[in-house]
Amino acid sequence: MGVGGEQERDAIQRGLRPQLLAHVIRAQTTTVDDVLTAAGVAEAAHLVTATSTTSGDLPLDKVIAELAANRLIAEENTQELRKSPHN
Repeated sequence: MGVGGEQERDAIQRGLRPQLLAHVIRAQTTTVDDVLTAAGVAEAAHLVTATSTTSGDLPLDKVIAELAANRLIAEENTQELRKSPHN
């Protein structure tokens, strides 16, 4: 006999680490996919916050720098598109 639906979701939740489970419960998940998504978000958040704040090279700093660079590139591309005679 297979396990499905709510039983499967509950079984997966019981196997999660406490800090992930707390986030999954707060997210009020209803499906296995919801549990997996919420647990993935919690894991990513835990990795970012667990990084030592004494390091000047935090992953979050890298993400912010990448976002800023991507924004500049997007703005340059937008300007080029506006100059294009195809519009």
